[in-house]
Parts: sequence; structure tokens; C-alpha cells
Amino acid sequence: MDDPEHTRLRRLVNKGFTPRMVRKLTDHIRELTVELIDEVADRGEVEFVRDFAIHVPLIVIAELLGLDPGIRMQLYKWSEDMFAGDGHIEPGDPALERAATAAAELGGVLTELIERLREDGSTDDLIGILTQAYDDGALAADTGAGGAEIRLDDEPMSNDELLMFLFILLGAGNETTRNAIS
Repeated sequence: MDDPEHTRLRRLVNKGFTPRMVRKLTDHIRELTVELIDEVADRGEVEFVRDFAIHVPLIVIAELLGLDPGIRMQLYKWSEDMFAGDGHIEPGDPALERAATAAAELGGVLTELIERLREDGSTDDLIGILTQAYDDGALAADTGAGGAEIRLDDEPMSNDELLMFLFILLGAGNETTRNAIS
């Protein structure tokens, strides 16, 4: 996404990364790291990516999004399947079918969470912050001939548009961080 749309969305997401929140995250990430190291320490060896690098970002992004970190390996599978389907366009292609299935399953989980947040008005996590901002009309999406354009408006963003943003956020929050750790 290019500016100015990127900057507007980033401003909303940054509410979850204030200096206070980052300090809280730092201690929590340190605790997660120690727990994961303790889990593999007795083995005497580690497959770093599988045993460590995958878990930290998935736990953190799940918590930030308001999802149960216990589903992190399912989040990993969905993310991997969706990325693997990128560029596959032939009907019946197994990678494309896995990507579609992953998107539908993840979309179902996120839609359920969004609806629950809309009912109780919670804004303690990134999905809550984004849902509330879109529902309040702070941002809305308009897909024109030039592609998706996020703009200031009075119309709330649809679930589909919010889901697409959350898919990207999940991918960025786990794929890029895992690769950086590795």
C-alpha cells in the first residue's frame, strides 16, 4: 500500500505500539523467549526456526490481534498456505486451493472476533482498534479502477476490507519477523 493510505492505516495501528505498549511488549517478549529456550534447553540441540523463530512472532501477533496464542501453529499454517498460493492462477492448482481454504478458515475466525468486538465495543487490541476506527468512519475503503484506496470518509470499512488488512498484518507480523529473527 502506498501513501497516503499507508500512513493513515499505520497511524491507527501505531496506537498499539505507543512507548508504554512497547515497554510492556518488551518484557513480555523477553519472558516468552526465556520460556521457549527453557522448553528446548534439555534437548541439547535446537532447530532454531521450527523451535524458536516461528513461535515468538506468532504468539505476539496473536496477542496483539486479540487471538488465543494457543492457535499459533494454525495461524502459521494459514499464513504459509496463503503465501504459497500467491502467483498461482490455474483453477484446480493445489497451492491455490490450499490458499483459498486457509483464507476462508482464517476469515471465519477473524469475522467471529470482529463481530464479538463490535457487540461489546472492545478496543484493547489491534482488531478492536481497527474495527472501532472503521465503524466510526475514521477510515473507509473505496475500490476504484486504480485499485483499493483507503480514504477518510463517513462509511465504515466492510468486513472483507478489514479482513484483507488483517491478513496482511498477520503475514507481516509473523513472516517478516520470523525471517529477521532467523
